[in-house]
Amino acid sequence: MAAVKEYVLKTPPGGVKNIDQEALCDLLKIDDPSRVIFEQARGEAVVRVFPTNPLMHMRPATVADLTMDARGRIVVGAYYDGSPLRIRLFDPKTGNAQRMAIFGTTGAGKSRALQSVLAACKRSGIVVHLADLKEGQSVPEAVGNVATRVTTQKGAIRLLRRLVDEAERRMKAYGEMGRSGFILGDPDPLMYGVIDEANRLLEKGAPYRDEAAGLIKELGRTGRSVGVGIILAAQAGHLEEMGGSDTLRGMLKEGEVILLRWSSAMMAQLVSDGLLPRGESLQPIPKVVGQVRRIRRWNEAADEDEDEPNSQGMCYHLTSSRPTSMARFFLVGSIAPCR
Repeated sequence: MAAVKEYVLKTPPGGVKNIDQEALCDLLKIDDPSRVIFEQARGEAVVRVFPTNPLMHMRPATVADLTMDARGRIVVGAYYDGSPLRIRLFDPKTGNAQRMAIFGTTGAGKSRALQSVLAACKRSGIVVHLADLKEGQSVPEAVGNVATRVTTQKGAIRLLRRLVDEAERRMKAYGEMGRSGFILGDPDPLMYGVIDEANRLLEKGAPYRDEAAGLIKELGRTGRSVGVGIILAAQAGHLEEMGGSDTLRGMLKEGEVILLRWSSAMMAQLVSDGLLPRGESLQPIPKVVGQVRRIRRWNEAADEDEDEPNSQGMCYHLTSSRPTSMARFFLVGSIAPCR
């Protein structure tokens, strides 16, 4: 097996802001850009050249992966170097539920990523109230596996109202008990409101946009301290489309933010909102990984699968200690249509 080549480079103050992946590959004489991984930190960068893209083949998730550990984390995937991709569902030190957002364009793998979280919640005794705003098609497996499942915007706004009511009830009850915060399972379970296709609820012109933005902001601000968290999965081009950036900016900076394959407008917004370290940039996630662009002779046939999307689940965990390291979710369910 060919070895991984590694180059360590010095970078100028502030880092390299715009990486020209194709130019870098030309310099290294690499015809497949997905084999080249670029990362940078303070004052230096590392370029690694792999024999094949290290994220092309991921194993299925296991029960152990999706069972919350003592630190409130689950393993949903792996980084390009094999290190586990963890997200936190609960912080036992503070008793806080989490705020989470999964962003990505159409076909990037949001629903499969969300399915990992839902499976982990069920394994770990977390109560989930789900709004699947793609008429229930995004995660049909949730039927019978969550406490509440709605598929309309009216259902979603009722769900959010009840979650805020529950957070207020807990706050009052804990105050009367003389308790400063949430204790897992004593007396209440950890609870999450999950909104898939949240952009449909929060986009301009949506019937409940303003109320939904206010309720989500309230859950993000007060619900977490009493064990009521919020998870959004959305394909918004930028945060302004989702009820105004002020609604989500604070929520995201202290929560868990996963970015799958994106649009350029979304990337610009995330950078300007400070979700990426200053001076750092992300290597783009292509729709088709391993595709080599070249001139084909007139009698050469194209490979049958050369234009098929295969990067579903590739992502960056922007609020982790490795925000510019590419990772990928483990397989959960099927990408192809199925029952």
